[in-house]
Amino acid sequence: GDGAAGALPSPAEARGIEKAERQFTVAESTLTENEPNDFPAQATTLPTGWMITGDLNRRTDGLADGDYYQITIKKRGVVDLHAQFGGSLTLSSAGALPSLDGEIGLRIYRESVTPSNQVAEAKIDPANRSRSISFGAAPGSYIIFVDSQQSTAEVRQLTYELSVAFSSGNGWEFEPNNDG
Repeated sequence: GDGAAGALPSPAEARGIEKAERQFTVAESTLTENEPNDFPAQATTLPTGWMITGDLNRRTDGLADGDYYQITIKKRGVVDLHAQFGGSLTLSSAGALPSLDGEIGLRIYRESVTPSNQVAEAKIDPANRSRSISFGAAPGSYIIFVDSQQSTAEVRQLTYELSVAFSSGNGWEFEPNNDG
């Protein structure tokens, strides 16, 4: 991998597997985010098996936008998320087109938004403006945060489609991988 010197490769890298991708299908929908959804208590409910559209723009208070969604899982299984970003980027105050590299991400939390409840995180690939992530889920509520981390000096009109699917099963780990 691209880890620090002396870092052990991931199990997939050790076996020579570059990456594994899960494919899933969701219903075409006209679901859109319900603004405001800038805080966990305002999370838009997102049913599994559906796609929702939203946007990340500078908020009226000048801060970066982030959108919260909530999904409810009724039995053990795997949640698959896919985010695809579109829209336009406008020039920053410095006159340069801003980069998406590392500035847009997905964070998933179980029950509440605290560091100890984070179960997954992914940054958006700037080359194709998308990211998929899968994680094992026990029954309960999960909060998805689409985070723009954009500079307040840059005005962006980013739209996105967030798809979520669920498959029941016991083949995944069901806790944050923070125990070393």
